[in-house]
Parts: sequence; C-alpha cells; structure tokens
Amino acid sequence: MKCQFVSRFAITGVAFLAFGCALHARVLFYPNLLTVEKNLFDECEWTPPNQSFEKGSISKRLKGGPFSPDDIVYSVKTVRPHSAYWRARPSVEKGRKYLVGAWVRFSNAKVLLCNDAVHPVSGRRLDRRLYCFGGHNAWIEPFLSPRTREVLGGDSATWRLCYRLVEFPEGIKTGSHRSSFGLYLAAGEMEFSKPFFVDVTDVKDHSLLIDIEREKPIKRLAVIHVGLRDVIWEQKFPSPVTDFRQRLEGITNCMRGLDRNTIEGHALDIYYVDGSKKTVFSPQERIFQEF
Repeated sequence: MKCQFVSRFAITGVAFLAFGCALHARVLFYPNLLTVEKNLFDECEWTPPNQSFEKGSISKRLKGGPFSPDDIVYSVKTVRPHSAYWRARPSVEKGRKYLVGAWVRFSNAKVLLCNDAVHPVSGRRLDRRLYCFGGHNAWIEPFLSPRTREVLGGDSATWRLCYRLVEFPEGIKTGSHRSSFGLYLAAGEMEFSKPFFVDVTDVKDHSLLIDIEREKPIKRLAVIHVGLRDVIWEQKFPSPVTDFRQRLEGITNCMRGLDRNTIEGHALDIYYVDGSKKTVFSPQERIFQEF
C-alpha cells in the first residue's frame, strides 16, 4: 500500500505513517537466479558464535531484513578485536559451483563470509573467503569531519549485497563443509540477512534483477559496469515511479568479476525527482577474496 496524506490525521499520525512507509521501502539489485533456484541454506540451522572460543561476543536473532520487516536478521557484536561468526553446514558436492552470499549491513567493521572444508586426501583446510571492510580506527575519530566518518563507515542502515563463487574441484571430506558469516578479528558489529547458497553449475540465467518498491519518486535509472564506468542500460520515466521491477536479460551478468580478487560487478544508479541520487551495487563494491 502506498503512502497517502489524510488531512484528518494528527501531525503525529502523519509522521508515523511516513516513517512506516519509509521503513518498508526497498531498492534492491541482485541475481535473478535467487528468485527461482533452490537455496541450500533453507535446509540448515544457523548457530550463534561459540562462547568457548569466541568469548565476549554478543549475538542475536532479530527481524527486519532487506525485503521485509519479517526477514530474519543475524546480528553479532564484539567489544574487542576478535572474530565471531554465525555458522551453517550446507552440503556440497565435488565439481559443483555455488553462488554464496548475503545482504550485510554495518558501519565500522571487518566482515568475513567464509566457506571452509577439509581436503579429502591431504586433510588440509580449504578456505573460500569474501571480505567486506568499512570504517576507521577509533583513535582518529577526533580528526574526522562528520562527512568523512560517513564516507569511511558507510550508512549502517543500508543493506549491501555480498557474494562470490565457491567450488571444491577435488571434493571434500564428508561433512566437513562449513559457512561462517560474521566479524573478522575486529571490534565492531554487523548484521546479515537472506543468506544464500545456490548450486549454479547448470544455471544459464545470469541476469540481474532490479527490485524497487515503495521508494520515493524516481525519474531515471542507470546500470553501469563497475571499474569501467560504462553505462550499459538506462530507463527514463516520463512520470516518476515509486515501484519498478525488471530483469536485465542479455544486459547484465551476475558472474562478472567473480574470477578476480577484488570483485567488480554492476552498479545501479537511482536518480530521484528531488535531485538526490543513490547507488546500489551487485555485488557490493570493493569486496575482495584474498589478502
């Protein structure tokens, strides 16, 4: 239901209505395959950080993810430089490729989405990592302007999509695979929601989907290749829109850049009637797979 102004509302009522509509608005940009392919995490239970090894971490299950206020949100916080992860154990098969990721949000944190397993012959640990860092050291806080702090840390209310490909060509020791999403050797706080682990070995649809609902009026959309800055698609609206959904088949490729250390995918630029602009990435910019 779209927001409407009703004159008989008290000022507080109008404010509450506006807040509620803004709360449920979404501007998302993600692989279309997530809407149709099986998510192996649906068969898993996420377990919180183990206090025997991750002492001092605080973890919670909350509500309010990127798609709906009913989405489960997994939260973890540490007050000193320490790793702490939520964990799940989806099954993997030899020679299969999986798209693994989640929507994350944080302000000042080092986020790690890790998938590890044991080699079936040598017994060595196999790590498939994805890092997303943001923020700054607390001691420089007095020297930063509010604008600089915002740029360094990002908007802690914004959901950022992170994903990569994972495969174990030689197989793994049975039952050894583990997904660990959380904080990497840092004091901070992060949340993730709608985690996915999808077998994409035989999936042909690599298109991205624009999914906008209940947003403030938009006059133009544009999609670019991150890094190259090439505009590969755009849509201008004669009349502003607040809802828009389109699969960019033959235009975008969700696998773009996943073979590199620093992943450069696609960016969706949203131009609003009020003159403001927002950019949503798929996957998030400046994520990387190895130090």
